[in-house]
Amino acid sequence: MPQPPFDVVWTAEYVRALAPRAAPSARKVLAQGGLQAVEPTADGRGWWGECRAPVGGYQVTVRRGWDRLNCRCDCPSPTAPCAHALALLLHLVEHPELRATAGAPEPPPGDFEALLRAVFASPDDDTPRLVFADYLDENGQPDRATLIRLQCEQARLRANSNRYKELARLIGRLAPDIRKRTGVFPYAERYTGMRYAFRRGFLHLIGRFKPFDLDTAPARFVNLFRDGWVESVRTTVADGSGLAAGWGALLARVAELDTSARPHGNAMPALIAATAAARASGRLVRFTVHKQDQGLFNWLALLRDYERKPDPPAGLRADRGEDGAGTPPPEADR
Repeated sequence: MPQPPFDVVWTAEYVRALAPRAAPSARKVLAQGGLQAVEPTADGRGWWGECRAPVGGYQVTVRRGWDRLNCRCDCPSPTAPCAHALALLLHLVEHPELRATAGAPEPPPGDFEALLRAVFASPDDDTPRLVFADYLDENGQPDRATLIRLQCEQARLRANSNRYKELARLIGRLAPDIRKRTGVFPYAERYTGMRYAFRRGFLHLIGRFKPFDLDTAPARFVNLFRDGWVESVRTTVADGSGLAAGWGALLARVAELDTSARPHGNAMPALIAATAAARASGRLVRFTVHKQDQGLFNWLALLRDYERKPDPPAGLRADRGEDGAGTPPPEADR
């Protein structure tokens, strides 16, 4: 019979005793306002935090194991737990309202998945987006619905028109609140190192894959993908490491993956393996690769699909990027 997760004793004395030598430095981190963000981790067993540093910042996680606390930080300190992990725990001692961990996600009501997939399957058509916006309005997400409507209207206008400028002001007032509530900024951008932009109501990510452990990711970052905020990811893959643990599971939740910026060669097998489930049964319907990867992609995808024998979603294909920018699939394939 499995044991319950390790129970933390929420007192400052207990936390300081975990690493007495690091305790003064932890207090210094808190006194200087070094802890900038605290979020529950996606697995519901711990907390993620970001600590300010002279250059950039350090990301730290504290998770409850079966017999002890597991602390991880990307700072260079050899002490375990380090001062940043202790600072996170001391902050949780002083702020019990932040100790709540992420619970199991509730399934979205009604036709959420079907309506979202209709949006993803027709990227240039505003009608499915506006239908989805009506659904969001009826299910307690009016701000998200408004953002979709405003940006869809704005995309049809000339940038120098008065209405375009008026919509830009309305979106400018609405978008920061949405980013804050969803965790797009600062958590998601800093966690992945990718840039995020809203287009016609959905997020588009641009940057290089940064490997991470999905279990220790901030819950709100993972929820961006689960809740259908992310429409496309345009990226390059260094060597495929970390895809299975982190990005691989999230790519099943987006509509488009674009890796056409450069050839990937040796990383392509890892990319094919990591996205197999997404291509078979996820929301992923467009996968753009560099022209030099086209033959390898087709062969590996065919082999992988033959081994798994899935029924791939209609319209899924790899599109060749002639100049590294990728080309959209023909209208008939959408």
